[in-house]
Amino acid sequence: MFKKAKVKTILFLSIALFIIFLFFVVIGVSYRMVVSETIASTSAHQKELLHLYRNELDNQMKVLEETAVVISRNADLQAFINNRHEHFSYNRQRNNLHKYLHQVVLSSSMIDSIDIYMDNPPTFDSQYPIRFLSKIDMHSHPKNKEVNEANEVWLGEHDKHLTEEEKVVSYMCKLYSAKGTLKAMLVLNVRTRDFEALFVDRDHHANQRMLVGKNGEAIMAAHETDEEVGRIVAEHSFNQGGKRELDQGLAVWSALERADWFLVEVTPWGELTKGGETNYSCAYSN
Repeated sequence: MFKKAKVKTILFLSIALFIIFLFFVVIGVSYRMVVSETIASTSAHQKELLHLYRNELDNQMKVLEETAVVISRNADLQAFINNRHEHFSYNRQRNNLHKYLHQVVLSSSMIDSIDIYMDNPPTFDSQYPIRFLSKIDMHSHPKNKEVNEANEVWLGEHDKHLTEEEKVVSYMCKLYSAKGTLKAMLVLNVRTRDFEALFVDRDHHANQRMLVGKNGEAIMAAHETDEEVGRIVAEHSFNQGGKRELDQGLAVWSALERADWFLVEVTPWGELTKGGETNYSCAYSN
C-alpha cells in the first residue's frame, strides 16, 4: 500500500509539474507572439511617420537651396563678388544689397542669418543678420573640412561662426565666375531649434529621433546619439531605409534626399512591450 501511495504521489506531482511547465510555456509563447505583433505594428507605424517627417525636411531644405540660387543671381551681389561695382555708387549698391538680403531673412520662417565669404568684403551693419566676411575667415569655420570638399553642402549642427550666440544648421554653396574661379561662399544659417522642430515631436518624449550622417556621426540629436545607432546606420547606409533591433530598443531609419543624412528613430523596449503587456493582461483577465 505504501509503495502504491508513493507511486501515485510521484505520478501526481509529475503531472502537476508538467501542467505547470506547459502553462508557463503557453504564457511565454503567447506573450512573445503579442510582443512580436506589437513590434511589427510599431515598426510599420514608425516607417510611415518617418517618411512624413523626412518629406517635410526635404521640402524645407529644397526651399532654402532654391533661395540660395536666387540670392546668388542678385545683380548687386554679383557686382561685389566680381569687383564690378561702381565706385561712385558703392554705398548705394552696398545698402541695396543689405536691404535685399535682410528682406530675404525677414520673409523666411527658417533663415536666421546669411553669411557671405568673399574677397574685399564690404562693411556691414552688425544690427542686421547679414555678414560680409573674408574668405580667409572660412579657414576657422567649425565645418571648414566639409566646405572644402564640396561645391554645395548641408552643414550639421555647429556653433554660429565667429560668435557664441547659438547653434545653427547651415546650407553652403560656392559662387564661381564664368572662368571657374571661386568668388564667394554663400551660407544660409538656420537656428537649431527651428530645424529640429521639423522632425522632433516634443510631446512624445519616449522615442529618440535624431539625424545621423552616413558614416554614423551625429548631425543633430535631441538625445545623446548612441554609438550602436551610428554603427548600424553606417553599416546599412547603402539602404534608403530599414529597421534593426538594438540593445536599447527598435531603430528605424529613412534617408534624406537633400543630404547624406538619415532620420533615425529609436523606441525603447519598455515602450514597445508596454502595449504587449497591456494586451496580454487584458486577454487573460477575461
